[in-house]
Amino acid sequence: MPFFFDQGSGRTVCCLFCLHASLLFSSIAAAQSSGSGPLDTTCTSKRPHYFSITVLSGSAVQFFPNRNGLFSVSFPYTVADAFGSTVDTFSARQRNVFGSARVFVGPLAVEMGWLHAFIHGEFSFLLGKGIGAPGWRASIGYGRIYSVGRYAIKCSLNLATTAEPRQAGDQLGSIDMQHKTIYLFGGEMPSTFMSSNQPIAANTLVITYSQREWSLLPKVSILPNPYRKPNHFELSVGYNLSFSDVGSMNFVEQGSSTSQGTESQLIGGPNLLSRGISASYNNRPLKAALYSYRGFYLEVRYDVIDWKDKKKTRT
Repeated sequence: MPFFFDQGSGRTVCCLFCLHASLLFSSIAAAQSSGSGPLDTTCTSKRPHYFSITVLSGSAVQFFPNRNGLFSVSFPYTVADAFGSTVDTFSARQRNVFGSARVFVGPLAVEMGWLHAFIHGEFSFLLGKGIGAPGWRASIGYGRIYSVGRYAIKCSLNLATTAEPRQAGDQLGSIDMQHKTIYLFGGEMPSTFMSSNQPIAANTLVITYSQREWSLLPKVSILPNPYRKPNHFELSVGYNLSFSDVGSMNFVEQGSSTSQGTESQLIGGPNLLSRGISASYNNRPLKAALYSYRGFYLEVRYDVIDWKDKKKTRT
């Protein structure tokens, strides 16, 4: 199974990581230059900052409007075999492609809190419908923390990018490749691919649909005071504000191996709105991605915290 980060996705995650690191170091520098402030009762005077990590201990669900209309996609392709070549048309019609919720699991997160401010970075996996690599979400955010006795409330604004599962995305249909060569969108689909260092003859070409999204995610979280309780659960509620959605077709070549069973190879496809693709919703041509993921976001996770105490000077 191919690795689910393509080159563009790797650059996106790398940019978000660098931005998160710069925010982290700038917040540390600002806190070190702020000097001593008034005393408070939240234990922040004794523990001026904290560092927390989350390792696979949590999950989240994001809701969005359900679209029950008819989603239609078609495009031409050419089939070549021993008897010659013919032009055919792939056509698919499907309802309720993505349902009305997305589930994120296995979060990997880091957070740095300093007095009443914090920054947060998170990576999680997005479950798909079929067998294959999951999708993912990466986010960075900045917020404020307000202590109320033994508990705290955090308000933050996060920038997130989400990639739907491509191989395990919504399956629209398939094309027979047994002893055939398929030409589409100006290129040739490979008749064989490598898996476990052995060539696999492709016999089926599966077409899937997926989306890539950029969004803003304001969140409000409630949790035990991180300056007083080291490890705790955290409950967050937010609203996902999608501002960029791109839908794309994906091609999955499938073949059989005597030792490995069914094998597959993912080939990235064109934008849904590309020339040569006819896409419609309820018999109206699509002018944007099928879904706009705007909706409520609910998350629960377990954080492990390490306090960073001030060094005491002795006279």
